[in-house]
Amino acid sequence: MYGLLGQNDAAVQKFEHLSERTPGLEELLIICDREFILDRHTLGQIAQIDGVKAHTRSYLQSGKSPVYGFSLAVDVADWHETQPIIHSTNNVLQGAAAPCGLTGTPAVVFEMQSRVDKDLRVAIALAVVLVSLLFAFVYRIGLLALLMMIPVGLGIVWGLAAYSLIRTELTLLAATVPTLLIGIGIDHCVHMIQSCRYAMAHDQIPRNQAVIVAWKRMLRPVTLASLTTAITFLALTRANLSGFVDLGWSGALVTLGVYIACMALLPIVLLYCPERLLARNVAFDAPMRHLALHIERRGVLLSSLAVILALLASLSASQLELLSDNQKLETGGLLSRDLQARVAEEHGLSTSPLLLLFSDPDDSTELLAATERPAEINSLMAVADVDGLLQVHTVANPFVRAEYNRTIQVLDEWIASRSQLPHRCAAQQGRDDRLANRRYLNIPRACYRNTQFAAPMHYPCSPVAGARLARRAHEPVRHSGLRGHYCHRTAGTGHWR
Repeated sequence: MYGLLGQNDAAVQKFEHLSERTPGLEELLIICDREFILDRHTLGQIAQIDGVKAHTRSYLQSGKSPVYGFSLAVDVADWHETQPIIHSTNNVLQGAAAPCGLTGTPAVVFEMQSRVDKDLRVAIALAVVLVSLLFAFVYRIGLLALLMMIPVGLGIVWGLAAYSLIRTELTLLAATVPTLLIGIGIDHCVHMIQSCRYAMAHDQIPRNQAVIVAWKRMLRPVTLASLTTAITFLALTRANLSGFVDLGWSGALVTLGVYIACMALLPIVLLYCPERLLARNVAFDAPMRHLALHIERRGVLLSSLAVILALLASLSASQLELLSDNQKLETGGLLSRDLQARVAEEHGLSTSPLLLLFSDPDDSTELLAATERPAEINSLMAVADVDGLLQVHTVANPFVRAEYNRTIQVLDEWIASRSQLPHRCAAQQGRDDRLANRRYLNIPRACYRNTQFAAPMHYPCSPVAGARLARRAHEPVRHSGLRGHYCHRTAGTGHWR
């Protein structure tokens, strides 16, 4: 899934670097029915699954659905690596008869990829069937419709083979190319067949000679059409988004593959087609002739209407917004996504928290100690093992661009207002330098913090109490900043939670 941005993207590299330093940024989450608690044996079985690193956190609150988080030792964005973990976890839950479901980034990616594979197979099969039926209806040659798919299919395979030499995998956008190129390949077949029929009817030449004449006539226009299509796809290879680059390479190479296969194999298919079938009248011939005469008589009026419709269409198209909601890239109807929404609703945690990284950890401590926060922020949490890294759980959906920009603006204003040191706030440059130390990572991921503590001693987790404990223990204290949560020293680690 990172292939849409590309591994060279700065945000992806930063996020992967942080993921290596701390667990829990992309966890496999288990949410159960209310008042149902997974026993320790079941949790231990899941923690021992190959690829599961540890049981990192749990949310157990009366009247709410329990949530359990597990960090993974594999790339959670690679569904091939998470697939056995998902299956094993489901088997453990089914064996325990637990009314639970899986969510979190690994579950969402796995379910989405499974849906994408199915959707692509259905789309390709449906395209082949519909195009073949239309082709057979118009030319009234069912066998020829099936034979046309041979060069088209081979061309797609040849193009993907060439694509595999320069790219390692088909990303979400590039995988749609085979379906698109079925229509483009059939266009080559239609032009060739129509030229062959024209040569037989108007030039009064036999079928074998008509095929050669048609091939010579169509070689230049089909070549030019294929090259222009390939060049248009190649323009996408200069994009910054890796998904567009993959789409450009796959589209260009598959277009050339279909062109070569059709021009090389289509004459052979036509030579084996019975001559009486090629000479048969086709559907829509008479209506098209009448339409041509009508266009010839009233060409000016029709052209004027076409221009007016084009202007109206341009006005309508200008109102379209360019992907304002990134969630629209995802497959709809995902159970794992519905479960994430349930977690957000019951526990007040964003399923896609923003990550806020400070170069100076003291700035993050100052922000955590704030007793008043903007209404756009539900909670603010420190991330273990990375000083200066905070999770910002927002009220709005960060996948929606407008809401994300509004939340970022509120964060900027709030952080600027929290500056307590006069020499930092004395000049605009000092405030700008302070703000410049932050890096926003716009990669929404599901992360949750443990609220169930097993330590025997607890202390109120207020800013004052946290600072008092820090001075007493001569070591830093992290606190959630949520009312009703507590700080404690984790047994055997010496860290405050």
